[in-house]
Amino acid sequence: MELLLSGKMTIKEINRIFQKYFPYLKLEFYDSDRVSEQISLWDDHLDRSTRLCDVVGDLDSKIIEFDATDPVAEFERKFESQLGLYVSVFQNINGVWYRAA
Repeated sequence: MELLLSGKMTIKEINRIFQKYFPYLKLEFYDSDRVSEQISLWDDHLDRSTRLCDVVGDLDSKIIEFDATDPVAEFERKFESQLGLYVSVFQNINGVWYRAA
């Protein structure tokens, strides 16, 4: 599967596309490594109205390729290595969002 991204896209738009593939998952975006910086997963994510170009600079388009069987950590690393953007995948279980493993 492919996720086609452009700099003008907001985090909300990226999630809408992603959730067509995975309706019970969502992406949270961060502009720094939440583990090494001890950032709270709940308080320090980027606002859903944030555009990619506001975080990663000029970006015409970028394709993130993934497979439904990819481990979550590998999917998250693709965003970091290809865009320098930190992403966490969350799963909705009974109406509550949990960090996917």
